[in-house]
Amino acid sequence: MELGVGLVSAEPRDSVQEGNSTDAKAASCKESVPGSRVLWIIVSRKLQPITELPEKEFLRTWWEIVLCHYKLWKGGIYHRDISESNLMYYRNAQGVAVGVLNDYDLSSAKQVQQGSERTGTVPFMAIELLEQKDLEGHITHEYRHDAESLVWVLAWVALHYKGGARLPRKDRPLEVWQSLQAAECSEKKAAFVVRGRRKIVPPPSQQENWEVARRCLMELTAHYSAEHSEEFIMTVEEVFEKWLYNVVKDFLG
Repeated sequence: MELGVGLVSAEPRDSVQEGNSTDAKAASCKESVPGSRVLWIIVSRKLQPITELPEKEFLRTWWEIVLCHYKLWKGGIYHRDISESNLMYYRNAQGVAVGVLNDYDLSSAKQVQQGSERTGTVPFMAIELLEQKDLEGHITHEYRHDAESLVWVLAWVALHYKGGARLPRKDRPLEVWQSLQAAECSEKKAAFVVRGRRKIVPPPSQQENWEVARRCLMELTAHYSAEHSEEFIMTVEEVFEKWLYNVVKDFLG
């Protein structure tokens, strides 16, 4: 799975390399002459939205991105903005879809309390991060928050897409979340996790993907029910295994 971008420098030492654009630019600034200009061109593989994939292929590629995100988090890279539009793919030489976690604008190399700056895309954010206590800076963005966002993306696609095409607006049950303020969206999502998911009927072709999402949402229900108990604090490994791996493994051949 490719994570880097190619960097092409217009300086005399032109080269193409894999790496972090921020680090590369910082290095060039140290070496540049005051008043000079350096042209940087960021080159990346052309990516397509993961939502374009047919159902079975989508689930496999989504899972690739889940694994990629988990390894990045374990390695100290925290994405913090999981959304439908940031999950992409490309096809390799064999025609196989390869998942790519895109857009690291809000990522960081350390975990910090958010203060008054809420990061993320509201419909896909963890319920806890949409509450007032997060806006007041009392919550650190943890792995479990991004893991929950990945579940919300799965549920969103399972209910809003059919065969890689988006359903008409009237058939997209969660669409209203796009226009809600954070606190109201938090309430809607909490109600959906507890009760709403039981009433949802996905497109026939999305039955399996919705079942995966539904089981993941059941784990979220148990988590929020245990919010004030010792079970509420889980390690990164425990969240990954309980919320994601133990559910998805039964659906991937």
